[in-house]
Amino acid sequence: MKSFVTLALGVSIATLSAAASAQEYPTQAIRMVVPFSAGGPADTIARVVSQKMGEILGQPIVIENRGGAGGVIGTDLVAKGAPDGYLIGMSSAGALAISASVQQTMPYDATTDFAPVTLLASVPELLVVNDGVEAETFDELLELARAEPGALNFASSGPGSMPHLAGELLNIAAEIEAVHVPYAGAAPAVTDLLGGQVQFMFADIPVLLPHVQEGTLRALAVGSAERTGTLPDVATTAELGMPDVTAENWYGIVAPPGTPEDVVATLNAAIVEALADEGVAETLGSQGANLIGSSPQEFGDYIASETEKWAEVVEVSGAMDQ
Repeated sequence: MKSFVTLALGVSIATLSAAASAQEYPTQAIRMVVPFSAGGPADTIARVVSQKMGEILGQPIVIENRGGAGGVIGTDLVAKGAPDGYLIGMSSAGALAISASVQQTMPYDATTDFAPVTLLASVPELLVVNDGVEAETFDELLELARAEPGALNFASSGPGSMPHLAGELLNIAAEIEAVHVPYAGAAPAVTDLLGGQVQFMFADIPVLLPHVQEGTLRALAVGSAERTGTLPDVATTAELGMPDVTAENWYGIVAPPGTPEDVVATLNAAIVEALADEGVAETLGSQGANLIGSSPQEFGDYIASETEKWAEVVEVSGAMDQ
């Protein structure tokens, strides 16, 4: 009887200790890995959200930029990290859904090797042309492409990137043959687009917005289901008769696999509250971001569906055989 009581007492103490620990979390700074360089769209979103998130949790969120391999290197740090709630990552569509189809080897399986926390935000891909292209509308661009197959080139920030696959998706849906020209990042791609070396490009709205506002690039369509408040006069690809050409870069928070559910729930609640903040919404909305704040389950399902979608685009287009 004594041993049973001792055992029961030990279990009770352990249970109470775990409950107290969960209630106290977090008790120290949380490290957020952003697998891209400082100053880019992903970094901007992470810093705006993490500042408010830290205020809500009562502990600082420390940003660590670990770029490389399209976000895979930094994202892998999270996959291999300790599941204690003090390491999380803000990763992207590229590292969590596309890379599985475009890289020969992957250090993780995004559908199983993370604890999804929330789908943070999406940023639609904007389709633009330069002033030298004789197309004032989306339909006129398609007419040009069909009149001379292979004559139009589209830029991207690199093979297998969202801008690349958005262009391939347009090729498939519109039955055109625009030629992909990859660059080492968005900046040189936009430079050559402005210079006329390439004719059109898809890219995240924040990358192209200044040039559209200056009138040096012309926006023809936005690759989302709904129009963006940043450019409300630009029609969606769905409105223009191409509902399958939906391309939105997205960013989500993940934690190492095995992170306790109560910790994930605490992180999720803090992020959702941060996204509801008026200042956060205004700052990120002005950059073309659509704030989401999904449940962990919804985000896990979304990663799986996006992985399947882009794998099919890569296969049908032969994108990685170019």
